[in-house]
Amino acid sequence: GWLDAVARAQARLRRGLNIACPVLVQHSARSHRAGREMSERDHYADLVLDVAHMKEFAPCLGDRVELQEIEGGRHDLALSREPARSLAIAGQVAFLERYG
Repeated sequence: GWLDAVARAQARLRRGLNIACPVLVQHSARSHRAGREMSERDHYADLVLDVAHMKEFAPCLGDRVELQEIEGGRHDLALSREPARSLAIAGQVAFLERYG
């Protein structure tokens, strides 16, 4: 059921969501497929989502989408190592100052 819901949501996104308000999409600079054992490289990439897909489909959210690439960020940018975590937070603050 969960995978079916994800597939339906992704299909809906590709058709366009027409979100009217500004949307911030932050993402890591790269995706990485983790191995069986945790490596140092795993801390500096998105192990869950494909960054290329995020860049491709973010514009489908609406007409006011801002993408911010965070070098060295992991999937959960708030849990990234420095300086990526501070870059993500600074990007969020700047976005809120522009639109908040």
